[in-house]
Amino acid sequence: MTQKTCYYCGAAASSVEHVPPKAIFPESKDAAPLVDLRKNLVTVPSCTLHNESVSKDDEYVAGVLWSTHGNNEAGQVQIKKLQRMASNGRGLVKLLAQNYQRDPNSVLGTLRVDVSRFISVFEKVIRGVYFHSTKTALPSHASYNIVFPTLKSDDPDLQPVWATLLSSMAQIPEDKWKLVDGFENPLAFTVEQVIDIEPPIYYFAIYDSFEAIAIPRSFTLKP
Repeated sequence: MTQKTCYYCGAAASSVEHVPPKAIFPESKDAAPLVDLRKNLVTVPSCTLHNESVSKDDEYVAGVLWSTHGNNEAGQVQIKKLQRMASNGRGLVKLLAQNYQRDPNSVLGTLRVDVSRFISVFEKVIRGVYFHSTKTALPSHASYNIVFPTLKSDDPDLQPVWATLLSSMAQIPEDKWKLVDGFENPLAFTVEQVIDIEPPIYYFAIYDSFEAIAIPRSFTLKP
């Protein structure tokens, strides 16, 4: 029997990793009357290190996404989970509350986020999607710029970089994008990639409100 290998590093696999993190998808007790949003979730073989090393980051990113204004119904029902966490005294809810800033010009406030934790999670998602599509690990030397258009960063140097990358992505014709097969719960998560680019350029959407774009550093972008 062939030994399965980790989607991330190629070491012997000892478990599986959900792509994206399972917490993105509402539990059935919260999702009703929606369809089952945890059916046929994508998993990839994983070593222990790459299954457990960023579990706290997975929870943090999910918590921020659950708190995002403009979520569709799949994201809105996740508020129930946040409420349970709050009643149980979970530290994540306290952390989110501490980083919430009121906006005097709007009824909506702003949630300051740790972008590095989003990058950590989406680096795993990128490699998981790649493995799911190709059945091989993304080469270890492949690296990405990851842009989060809907996030607000405290880093003054980051937003201009994101703006430049997004401007370059806008030059790619719509007919060059295709949905990645196998992700069957589009209310919660979809991923597209650009045809004939290797390593792939990916576009992720969660709850119809959160976006992430992953661009290989090796890809030459037009100014």
